[in-house]
Amino acid sequence: MLSLENLSTFYGNFEAIKGISMSVEQGELVAVIGANGAGKTTLMRTICGLHKPKIGRIMFADIDITSLGPVERVKKGIVYCPEGRMLFPEMKVSDNLEMGAYTCIDDLKKNFDKVLALFPVLKDRKNQLAGSLSGGEQQMLAIGRSLMGNPKLILFDEPSTGLAPIIAEELMQVIKQLNDEGKTVVLVEQNVHLALEISQRGYIIENGKIVLEGDALALRENEEVKRAYLGG
Repeated sequence: MLSLENLSTFYGNFEAIKGISMSVEQGELVAVIGANGAGKTTLMRTICGLHKPKIGRIMFADIDITSLGPVERVKKGIVYCPEGRMLFPEMKVSDNLEMGAYTCIDDLKKNFDKVLALFPVLKDRKNQLAGSLSGGEQQMLAIGRSLMGNPKLILFDEPSTGLAPIIAEELMQVIKQLNDEGKTVVLVEQNVHLALEISQRGYIIENGKIVLEGDALALRENEEVKRAYLGG
């Protein structure tokens, strides 16, 4: 479904991601792992069109989307759930959800009902301001807003950041559920244990480069990964 070919993205003269090639098959849940500053968010923002690569190509469903902007990529089914949630705090929960449906208004009610069924707490909070929600509820809202766009591929960027461990685990199970229901997912996470627990495959990024990739179980058992990320 998604193929990155020798992708390099720069901030001025600084090369943030360096010749990255990776693939995601339809129906997969693939983790992208690395420390702060490794280039994970830049990679996600390049895939969704917020950054343009200087070198390389992005293929989605056998179509070259490298030159397309973010709106065109959303229309093709690529939706980004950003780090930090990026909600509209002075707008109601229901309005935040509607903001995610701007490319598929015809499906608004159907998708709204699906999101509220997935996150019942948001049904109780739908008339509250998004900024009044707890951290976990705000992350539910961010995920729900992403689902309002009928995504074929969802890019999750650090969804567990700042959350209590039990809430983080619950949200990871929601992401796994979405994958089990057929959504293709790329998951960027610093919580390596949680990410590899629900993923089928993983890529490890250091200093803008992929240094290791493979089956999630094999990565969890890899001694180098254990030492660097799992406290082994």
